[in-house]
Amino acid sequence: MDFVEGESLAYRIEREGPLSEAQVLGWAGQLLDALAYCHSQGVIHRDIKPQNVIIRPDGRAVLVDFGLVKLWDPHDPRTRTAMRGMGTPEYAPPEQYDAHTGHTDARSDLYGLGATLYHALTGQAPPTATLRMADPEQFVPLQAIVPQVSGRTEAAVIKALELNRAQRWQSAAEMAQALELPVWAGKPAVEPAPPAVAGGGGTRAIAPEQALAPPVTERRRVSGGALGGMVALGMLGVVVALAAVFGWFNIGGRVAATPAATRTPTSAPSLLSISPENASRVTQLARWGKGTVTQVAYSPDGRLLAVASSLGVYLYDAETLEEVRFIECGARVYSVAFSPDGATLASGSGDNTVRLWGVADGRLLRTLEGHTYGVESVAFSPDGATLASGSDDTTVRLWGVADGRLLRTLEGHTGGVESVAFSPDGATLASGSRDGTVRLWRVADGRLLRTLEGHTEAVWSVAFSPDGATLASGSGDGTVRLWGVADGRLLRTLEGHTEAVRSVAFSPDGATLASGSWRDNTVRLWRVADGRLLRTLEGHTNGVYSVAFSPDGATLASGSGDGTVRLWGVGR
Repeated sequence: MDFVEGESLAYRIEREGPLSEAQVLGWAGQLLDALAYCHSQGVIHRDIKPQNVIIRPDGRAVLVDFGLVKLWDPHDPRTRTAMRGMGTPEYAPPEQYDAHTGHTDARSDLYGLGATLYHALTGQAPPTATLRMADPEQFVPLQAIVPQVSGRTEAAVIKALELNRAQRWQSAAEMAQALELPVWAGKPAVEPAPPAVAGGGGTRAIAPEQALAPPVTERRRVSGGALGGMVALGMLGVVVALAAVFGWFNIGGRVAATPAATRTPTSAPSLLSISPENASRVTQLARWGKGTVTQVAYSPDGRLLAVASSLGVYLYDAETLEEVRFIECGARVYSVAFSPDGATLASGSGDNTVRLWGVADGRLLRTLEGHTYGVESVAFSPDGATLASGSDDTTVRLWGVADGRLLRTLEGHTGGVESVAFSPDGATLASGSRDGTVRLWRVADGRLLRTLEGHTEAVWSVAFSPDGATLASGSGDGTVRLWGVADGRLLRTLEGHTEAVRSVAFSPDGATLASGSWRDNTVRLWRVADGRLLRTLEGHTNGVYSVAFSPDGATLASGSGDGTVRLWGVGR
């Protein structure tokens, strides 16, 4: 094993937020230089993202992880993918999702680079290509987020992110020229193999010469052998020189030293239930995480915490915070839910499927197929017999858990369904949609009972109070609304977030509501009885996608785009 010294660009963004234009453009020149050489040798990376860019101690940007590499000849229909995968949604172009008719080429890598530069300059990942196709207004220009970014840089990044590849930059050299950056002109820009830290097996990482940043200490593991023997495939036009440059190694290992979960000591080993009376004393108890965290969920007994992420699903011991199991899902996971008995975990993914897993051993029990776009939300009925799934295909589907049979499809929303929730008695299902409405459905026959209107933007999250009398909805308009379930009457509007509310959750006693916001990066606690803001919890450095109370109400978990899960509570 070898290591590429440095830290990932993703970690640099997480730590510092939006980065300076001059610094980002310096790295852009180095990455474009590397891509120009790769493409000249017929290699497409297909997974360019901040996690796969390592900033060396001397400040140079190194492109790593060729796990999805494609050996490419623009004139050869036999072009083949060496390691198949879809890439990471925020950085993958639309053509990369179509396994039947899609064809990735050099312009696909430029889309990934454009998304990476967008993230580095703004501090937030761009919306996925599928989301942009469904709702073009989701894409926010760079200068609307960071006004000081130059028009030239903004225009270059936006052109790289065109959904139609014919409208993108046609080559790395063309994009570099638009940014007035030097680019590879015929010589392979490579660095010597880094010193071996453990084991053998050499590798070379593409990294043109330019120093921009102070030394850093994180190391990226380099594992060998995954692409061994590829140089023998002469039909693909792979040259021996390229094998020497890359070493034909899959640079796809995990970061060598993932930070362990750290707890903040409390005044006593036990915690109080979070309530309106003690909300002012809520503090951060722990922080850890891997990948973009899209949802957090406690098991019914409170012993496990499931974390849905861009990498898969992690199960943690809720007390010790030790990782119990990692479930590789094969696609970005948007949502997770435990069955009422805690034996089964459901996950909804960007590959349009729902999967059921055994919690005890992580075994895949069943895959539920039928949705035509990503599954944004899953929820079990209180008796555990039915599973609901909400999708960007605008439908809600109800499935029999025992046999995976599709029971019915609920149609009516005109935008993607972002959240579903069963009432405590299991008779009613609520769904929140990008169309700005909340719909209440009768589970027994799928009849639409009521449409709740009032939000001016997408509804990202819905939750029933424990007694089933109140429904909370969080929206892109920055508000939380509380509705009477019996008559659909708006009870009150909770205002205070400055950006979209992505998640809402009631405490087990129903007295407190937690909300997490995208872009204002905060969690807020509200008193349900009168809507008063009790506390604003700060610390996340990117949008908060999910909040969840532990079953005993003593801990609140929040998951964020900054790659962390944070636990909050009140010490005795």
